[in-house]
Amino acid sequence: MLDNSLSLYLAIARDLTETIKNGTYLYQQLLPTETKLMKKYSVSRTTIRQAVNLLVSEGLLSKVQGSGTYVIYRKENDLIKRSSAIFPFSEEMRTKGKTCRTKLLSFEIIPATKSVSETLGIEINDQVYSFERLRFGNDLPLCVEHSYMPVAPYPDLTIHHLEGSKYDYIENIKKMKIAYSHQKVSAIMSTERIEKLLNLKKHSPILKIMHTTYLENGDILDFTTIYFSSDYYEAHFIKLRQKPML
Repeated sequence: MLDNSLSLYLAIARDLTETIKNGTYLYQQLLPTETKLMKKYSVSRTTIRQAVNLLVSEGLLSKVQGSGTYVIYRKENDLIKRSSAIFPFSEEMRTKGKTCRTKLLSFEIIPATKSVSETLGIEINDQVYSFERLRFGNDLPLCVEHSYMPVAPYPDLTIHHLEGSKYDYIENIKKMKIAYSHQKVSAIMSTERIEKLLNLKKHSPILKIMHTTYLENGDILDFTTIYFSSDYYEAHFIKLRQKPML
């Protein structure tokens, strides 16, 4: 219901805001055309444009020439926020009330190349696991991971473990403690394969995260490259002021 105490375009803007924030119109969904909105609210095109322009200025909608007007509002809970703390993907999903699911795309044992051996701190041609996983939150594909792990410390690693939580396997089955990770984050354009896996538009901006995890004993657990849709990922950093050296 529209609030008759407001100017007509403001009342429409308020009603559209409610439908966006309650999930009737989802993130990246195309808003109905001006003609359809005119019929829905029984108003002129000018009034609809005033309401839509207001929501564009408030960051709820975005106009794309030749395509239409899209919802760009996202609920805070839809974002994956990475900080200095290490949280397994499954744990991140649980804290947001989402169901985590993993699809194993590939899993094989291969000889370590020179670059992989140097990254993992092992010898060239040592056996390593190479596997790729597609991670979902509430059945929405959020990221693609490709990992390398040395085989020798983890001879009992199975598909079952990788379809669940890798960290759960390490900490609760192998009784090893994860100490820290080193991450390198860069913005790149999506490839055709990543677009297909993550349901992205062609040439979408994505985040590439190169992630090396270290155990408390100093060994390297794995090296993983993660491709995140930038629509669902935020990186948060705390930087401390260092005293100048005298």
